[in-house]
Amino acid sequence: MKPRALYVTELYLLLGVAAIQPVSAFGQKVELDGGWIFSGDIRSGWLKYDYNNPSGDISDNKGHKDSEGFYVIPKLSIQTPAMGGVYAKITGAAATDFGINNEEKENRTFVFDPTEKKSFAILQETFLAFDSADKTHHALIGRNEIVTPMIEADDYYMLANTFEVVTYTNRSLDNFMFTGGYFHKMAGVWDSGANGTKFHSMSDASFVAQADKNRADDSGVGYLGTQFDNGVHNLQLWGYHAPDLYNILYDHKIQLGPLISDSYQGIICHTLS
Repeated sequence: MKPRALYVTELYLLLGVAAIQPVSAFGQKVELDGGWIFSGDIRSGWLKYDYNNPSGDISDNKGHKDSEGFYVIPKLSIQTPAMGGVYAKITGAAATDFGINNEEKENRTFVFDPTEKKSFAILQETFLAFDSADKTHHALIGRNEIVTPMIEADDYYMLANTFEVVTYTNRSLDNFMFTGGYFHKMAGVWDSGANGTKFHSMSDASFVAQADKNRADDSGVGYLGTQFDNGVHNLQLWGYHAPDLYNILYDHKIQLGPLISDSYQGIICHTLS
């Protein structure tokens, strides 16, 4: 269910520099002498979800009640200079309505926890990363708004998903990319099947029955991916495995020649029983 109405503005605050930007213009930053990078933004928006169920009747539209609210989402990041290719980043974020919303109408706005319905703050990113000088090797461990075809930050909403992850990518062969990693936990009020204002295991955040979550015992999701791209032909193949939950083979993008392109095809999902 997408929002019937969504009005959002985004105010970037960078060391005293302010500018109104659309939500899609993410990534404003200031780099200081010595390689320090500061970035941040404030997103504000009025959300209105129309489920044609103003009373929250449990027999109507799965009990989803019409919901609305105004929210402000500040976010600030600090990235260290790279030393020998190693650098770190910390991102803090928060969400608040300044107490002006009607809690009875905030059941499914996907910002606050649907039970607590309270302002919150979260350490969105805190990671250590390495990039080789020729950019052929990349490694990262920690909390990160990582993007992969099936599991990603989805930063088109009020607050991005973020993951506790370890990942490595190799681009040392011409036209080829190889990557792999492990998602341990995630936080995200939009995609998480649990309370997205806090970090939960990937199995707990999955949209499966509680009995399946219990069997998975807080397991994460491992993945492998590869890409061939020579500027004319482009092929990506990704595999994801969640013990006792999912096996997913994901053909993210096929491009054979300059005029034939097909994305997000050939998904094979096997739910383990």
